[in-house]
Amino acid sequence: MLRLSIVTPHHILSLGMLSAPDFFEVLGFRDGDETDTIQIITDDFLQRMAKMKIQGSFSVEYKANFIKCLEKAKDKYCILTDDWMLDVQSEKAKYLFELASELTKKDISETIESVKNRVTQKYNEQLNTQKDADIQIK
Repeated sequence: MLRLSIVTPHHILSLGMLSAPDFFEVLGFRDGDETDTIQIITDDFLQRMAKMKIQGSFSVEYKANFIKCLEKAKDKYCILTDDWMLDVQSEKAKYLFELASELTKKDISETIESVKNRVTQKYNEQLNTQKDADIQIK
């Protein structure tokens, strides 16, 4: 992913072309690695984010706010997506917010895939009702 958005139940955090590769590097992913687009924000995750380099638009101030938003979502799920600079009012953003929230609230017996399928079906039904052909949630 050249650009990246990290969606928590309450925030969308965007990383540009310089910071996105660093994000994956501090998480231990190498080029060509399969990346799990659903992550849990743990202490380890937060410690790794603190190691990200200040570069380009990832300034000292942005990094501080980035870490602060992630800390608020500690022990919750986040979604990694190449949808960059999402409008928080868009249907895609609403879907991703709900997905992160529902994953965090899921019952221990429920799988990540079943939650994803349930939330995706709900949004696809809403979009079909609205006849919004521009967005299809996958």
